[in-house]
Amino acid sequence: MANDDVKRYGKGDVIFKEGEKGDLMYVLLEGAVELKMKVEGGETVIKTVDTPNDFFGEMTLLDERPRSATAIASLPTKVLAVDGPTFESMILSNGKFALKIIKVLAARIRRSNVQISELIETMPKDCAREEDRPTRA
Repeated sequence: MANDDVKRYGKGDVIFKEGEKGDLMYVLLEGAVELKMKVEGGETVIKTVDTPNDFFGEMTLLDERPRSATAIASLPTKVLAVDGPTFESMILSNGKFALKIIKVLAARIRRSNVQISELIETMPKDCAREEDRPTRA
């Protein structure tokens, strides 16, 4: 691990912003990072990364799309920055690492499914999309 790959952020420092093109993912070494998304009327914290060796920002390396959230250090934080070629090499050469990535992504999808289900349950009936409404015979 090269010293220039380890980055330090102060409390409140922005690591990356939602909508930006990304070319790095991050592994938390110490501290904590809040991942926030823009919502109507402001921002909401979607996840707090506070466990050493947990990672964030990998989606942009997998799908080459802009960042889906903003990452802000919520404590003084140290991370390992990993670029796309290194990430790909780690996945291809280390089955345990690849399996960990897959398991984390699966857990995030499940959590998103629960959140979507809860939103749909609380949505007023008249807000349902036209194509989802039953047709009358």
